[in-house]
Amino acid sequence: LRCSLHESSLLCKVTRQDGYAYNAKRTPSYTDRVLWKSADGFESNLSPICYEPCPDFITSDHKPVRCAFSIKPNKAGNINMKNTNKTNRKLYMVVSGLSCTDLPVMDLEILGGSSDPYVMFMTDPKDILWHDSDKKKNGYGHGWPKTKHLSKNLNPVWKDPLLLEMNGVACYDDLAGAIMYAVVFDYDRNSGDDIIGTVQINLQRLCSSISPAEADSRSKRRPSHKTDISAPIFRNGQVYGHFKCKIEAAWVNQSEFDDSVAFLWKTDRTKR
Repeated sequence: LRCSLHESSLLCKVTRQDGYAYNAKRTPSYTDRVLWKSADGFESNLSPICYEPCPDFITSDHKPVRCAFSIKPNKAGNINMKNTNKTNRKLYMVVSGLSCTDLPVMDLEILGGSSDPYVMFMTDPKDILWHDSDKKKNGYGHGWPKTKHLSKNLNPVWKDPLLLEMNGVACYDDLAGAIMYAVVFDYDRNSGDDIIGTVQINLQRLCSSISPAEADSRSKRRPSHKTDISAPIFRNGQVYGHFKCKIEAAWVNQSEFDDSVAFLWKTDRTKR
């Protein structure tokens, strides 16, 4: 929506009085704007319905703006560690072909003038991907799953696939409203790691075509759903590089975990 300011307001600031009396000798200000953004998959849930200035505001040399939005709350899923389905299968995802391009320089020139990136995957709700166990059956043990850091690389490519074990998810509807964040960090050995930026991924769209009931253990082929992700990396509304990967999701029975993981990883391992 366009704001109903007079065109001349783009050329100069206003005087401190009611209405619009413009001061041509003052440099204009571009701070009076409202920034908004929807999470991945929820773009239709938020829309602006009003955007206008405040003409009676006289204590400054610019007129603030205001807006109103129509907000449709999303349906919350049912993430519960006790969730099970009739097939006793669990949702796993394999991330492969992971790469970033045009990352910013995060280290001082004296330290190499580059970045040491790695990617950490987080979810909201937290319990979907967070693991308290120190056992490394999933490849990463305690905490959030993440890649290894690559030293001095602004266009990193991670060759090894990453396994994501989804907790408390028994069916597609349980993932309603759930978001996964691919957070790109710069590794620092002597201080806290710095966030380069984040990519949002709607979890429901990663497994929209599969269900636990379709994963028949008698079938030699496990039904899975592949999704190509290609998105800008954002931090504070600014773009800091580009993110790409492939994510393959499947419902896997715990008793056949090893065979199923081998199936999901087969393509990437064969290439290498």
